[in-house]
Amino acid sequence: MLQDQAQKTITEHKLITPGDKIIVGVSGGPDSVCLLYFLSELQAELDLNLVVAHVNYGLRGEESDRDEIFVKKLAGKYNLPCKILHPPADQKKSTNLEANLRDIRYKFFQDLRTKEKADKIAVAHNRDDQAETILMFFLRGSGLKGLSGMDYQQGKIIRPLLDCSRQDILAYLKANKLDYHEDKTNQDTKYTRNKIRHELIPYLEKEYNSNLRETLTQASRITRDEHQLINELVKKSLQSLAQKNKDAITMPLADFLKLKKALQRGILRHIFTQLLGDTKDISALDLEETLRMLKESRPSSHRDVKGLRIAKKDGKMVINKVINA
Repeated sequence: MLQDQAQKTITEHKLITPGDKIIVGVSGGPDSVCLLYFLSELQAELDLNLVVAHVNYGLRGEESDRDEIFVKKLAGKYNLPCKILHPPADQKKSTNLEANLRDIRYKFFQDLRTKEKADKIAVAHNRDDQAETILMFFLRGSGLKGLSGMDYQQGKIIRPLLDCSRQDILAYLKANKLDYHEDKTNQDTKYTRNKIRHELIPYLEKEYNSNLRETLTQASRITRDEHQLINELVKKSLQSLAQKNKDAITMPLADFLKLKKALQRGILRHIFTQLLGDTKDISALDLEETLRMLKESRPSSHRDVKGLRIAKKDGKMVINKVINA
């Protein structure tokens, strides 16, 4: 049953501590309605303080407004405060609408967590979402981090339903007679995730593996463990090789090039994260071209990657932010 699986996930990964104040992202769709009801059922037992958060992007006109009204009523039903964001039109302009809306949503959640002095942010990603995410990263040529999928906890964000299937969620909603709103844009295959959800996964399940979603999530757990191991080795290598001066990180180039390539990639990603704060725009090709430059180019070569400069100087690798990049 869903509640048993979600409770097991929470306990195993220590997602919730008694007394936590939690921002709950609620769109009004089946997954988030399920999450809110499940957490409300735990509220008294764990002394939880829940705050509902909803973003009305206004992209679907009256339908978006109906979702907002529905979420407000849902929060009222559970006697919970409800915070709504209406992003300005200029914030929603982007060549990658999916990514932009996600950034808006998570910034709102993080800002609200700070304002409310909350401990966690709960979102409703499930096992099916995990399978879709892994395939998306695979198609982009991602490394271990992307193929690990979503973590149960990422900073202050927790995913209590990550081991539950969408089928389990719908059964739970039906059993508890819970209403929800279905976003029609979730059927629109012009968006990459929807295309993977409605076309690619059903095809692969029909033609190759009927248990594809479970197979992908199991593979992600194994990959995550291996990625964690490499991360530990990366940190040890950085401690012994790297020096940080102001905004630059340097290390002996010869020692860096003696390392296994997986460690080289991991070190570059780790340094990029330190200097940029986020590496979601750093591609596998960026890493490979950087490694090629470090190994093959002339001693004074450099390469710019997303506002960073990676240079060979006096036998060292030097990475720093590019001024006015």
